[in-house]
Amino acid sequence: MTARLLALVGVSAAQRIVACLGDSITQGSTASDPQTTSWPARPGALLGPDYDVQNFGRSGKTVLPTNKEYAASSWYRNALKSGAELAIIGLGTNDAKDTNWVGSDIEERFLDAYRTLINASLATFPQIILSVPVPQLESGWHWPDSSIINTVLPGLVYALASEFGLAVVDSTTSFIEATSADDATFANATLYADVIHPNDLGFSLIAQQVASVVLATEPTTAPSTYAPS
Repeated sequence: MTARLLALVGVSAAQRIVACLGDSITQGSTASDPQTTSWPARPGALLGPDYDVQNFGRSGKTVLPTNKEYAASSWYRNALKSGAELAIIGLGTNDAKDTNWVGSDIEERFLDAYRTLINASLATFPQIILSVPVPQLESGWHWPDSSIINTVLPGLVYALASEFGLAVVDSTTSFIEATSADDATFANATLYADVIHPNDLGFSLIAQQVASVVLATEPTTAPSTYAPS
């Protein structure tokens, strides 16, 4: 974007635009006011006037090529046109639904789909941060197996981050109240609106973690040098 165009849309030429891509947790569907209390609405106050944080989250979106694939959505297309220098991708929760997480090869299919999304995004965004899904409070609803979100997906996200050399936002420790000797996790129920989605307090903790990771990344105007093998 040129400085003149940035001025016309009310964005300072000096601002670093951050695009938040994701599902209902990014959208803030359970926030008391998504415009002010979702996690993407909060980092601006934590990061200061040099940052313009924009929300491109949409409920139900997946990494996998379902009928709600994020990469095929207008929200993704709008994010690509945002002029953002940094994108934060937070997906996976809806992929873990019992109707989507199916088949012995599901982990590899998820990784392949996420690689495709990351590669497509790197063509536009010079920098990308991956976000680990918020822990599941308890099994239920469309997510009868909480281990997918609480154990499997974090490992896959970190594997992708290592593969592409990307930073990670991980709010797990803020949401986990305790872990037993047999590795059962106990999330802090005061941070949730339901078994999957945070409430305003939970969104606040995510925003703090996001701000910390964003501030640790160096602004750049050059595309990533990652080249798939």
